[in-house]
Amino acid sequence: MGRLGLGDLLPVLKPLVDSTATRQIALSALANSPSTSDRAYLFDLANRQDTVSTEVLRALSKSNKPESVRHWLQLLRTRPLPTNYYIFRGDLPLLQDEALLDDLLFTLQNLSNTQTLSQLLWALHGHSNEQVTTYLISQLTHPDRSVRYEAATSLRGNKSALLQAKLPGLLADSTGRTESLHHLVLEHELDSLQSIYEQIYLNPHSAYERSQALQYLGTYTRPAHQSLFWQVLTTPTADNWDTRSAALGLGRLGDTGAIEAIIAVSRRERVGSDGNAQAYVMALGMLKGEKARQEIETYRNSPEAHMRELARKLLNDW
Repeated sequence: MGRLGLGDLLPVLKPLVDSTATRQIALSALANSPSTSDRAYLFDLANRQDTVSTEVLRALSKSNKPESVRHWLQLLRTRPLPTNYYIFRGDLPLLQDEALLDDLLFTLQNLSNTQTLSQLLWALHGHSNEQVTTYLISQLTHPDRSVRYEAATSLRGNKSALLQAKLPGLLADSTGRTESLHHLVLEHELDSLQSIYEQIYLNPHSAYERSQALQYLGTYTRPAHQSLFWQVLTTPTADNWDTRSAALGLGRLGDTGAIEAIIAVSRRERVGSDGNAQAYVMALGMLKGEKARQEIETYRNSPEAHMRELARKLLNDW
């Protein structure tokens, strides 16, 4: 009823709020009602609860009325929440609206619940004004890892010069670093962090972080890493993501002696799908040579359109 724009629903809905079978539907209708009196009843109900119920929080957060969402944000920062309350991103249709940005930022700055903070930071993604950017950068050193991770993720696409200046130091801090920082480094095209990534490769927090380090070294190549790329490429048990980074690294270094090794690995990965060999085909396109050309020719009739297009483009530019 609320979503249909019907107001003055309280006389009809109040009895339904008292029933567990109809409570959530009734609360949602009140949160979406255009009538101030309907929403005021719901706000008062929330304010009278010692711990705000999940049903009330859900109705307010999912509302299509900014006033209801603002009250939800106020409750998050001022009232006790249910122990296992979890915020689902898909349930928040208005949270990223520009009109709610000040309320959202104020709430994030005043939250005492770390779990709630980490679950809300995503909503700042796409907002890049100075206040938001400064706040997100400050959260990159938060004591909680999930907060640091979400803050970095929310900064993706943000071309802030302040962020760019801080990234090397944040990346070098092994105690506070999260994998999401890596994507920011690549976005900002920071091409002189090889020494930091060498240390990450040697002392990673996880296999994924080690792969990220190899991806960076294979993107911004130096001759000193040529032997590392060879080692990874020719290790049968190496992770596929790592061998792809190694092949691209050798391609960018112009190591034509690697062509046969790259072809061998690409054929092994191609068994599952031609798309698995994309990085190797790109590396062969960098290295040129007759063997490389012949191998790329085999993708002209690939069942996968993007691989046919890649082969066509590489061969046309030969």
